[in-house]
Amino acid sequence: IMSRLVVLLFTCSFLCLSKCHIPASKNYIPKCSPGKWPCDDGECVWLGFRCDEFKDCKDGSDEKNCDAYYYDEFDDFDNKPSVRFTCEKNQYKCKNNKECIPEAKFCDVVKDCLDGSDEYDNC
Repeated sequence: IMSRLVVLLFTCSFLCLSKCHIPASKNYIPKCSPGKWPCDDGECVWLGFRCDEFKDCKDGSDEKNCDAYYYDEFDDFDNKPSVRFTCEKNQYKCKNNKECIPEAKFCDVVKDCLDGSDEYDNC
């Protein structure tokens, strides 16, 4: 079994880098590059997407166990909580968690968020 796992890991790292799915087990802890969040299914997403009220992990694990505080890369990984950034009901929260735009400007072909997250391929 161990040799199969080594072959699987080598094949995944060689052929598809971080995009391969390795079945999760109780002992498996996903390894992600700095600035990335490990999803429960082994996928890695940008740390800034953690607790942003959008399911960026396919399994939605980036939105699990979120409360009134969240940790993001803008805290310089000092583990100090930041107050959750919220928008009004009729506003879209940009992925950078730093700004809100009117809901009508979401997917309107004009990048209104500084990070451009209001315009994406599926608009």
